[in-house]
Amino acid sequence: MKIKVILKRQQGFTLMESLVALSILLISITGTLGLFTIGFRTLVVPKHLTVATNIARAKMAEIKNTSFESITATYDPEVDYPVENSSLPDGTILNISYPGVEGADPLAISVAVSWQEDDNLRNIELLTSVVSP
Repeated sequence: MKIKVILKRQQGFTLMESLVALSILLISITGTLGLFTIGFRTLVVPKHLTVATNIARAKMAEIKNTSFESITATYDPEVDYPVENSSLPDGTILNISYPGVEGADPLAISVAVSWQEDDNLRNIELLTSVVSP
């Protein structure tokens, strides 16, 4: 009999209990969403790095398929070539330089891709040497 009386008095949660439970739930969801935001941002950096590496590799292959005598004439180291039609941010540039002595055999070639990501300037640089036939 006593158990029935105690159970009949408990009709549900009070307003205060509901508000406390809701507050705890909202705090935990907010923290989890913050982690997702950070996670998505960290996924963008490797993606941009992969795209920039592929752009630099394609340009490096193009340079290697150019005749040795016309490489320095075709690809001016003073020019920053804009990178378009990629998933990299606007303002991304590709730069070709010749570290060492220009016209030397073998010719050292550097291809660099630079882009702005948030407040950081990121870049990837590939180096190779080309020997005259």
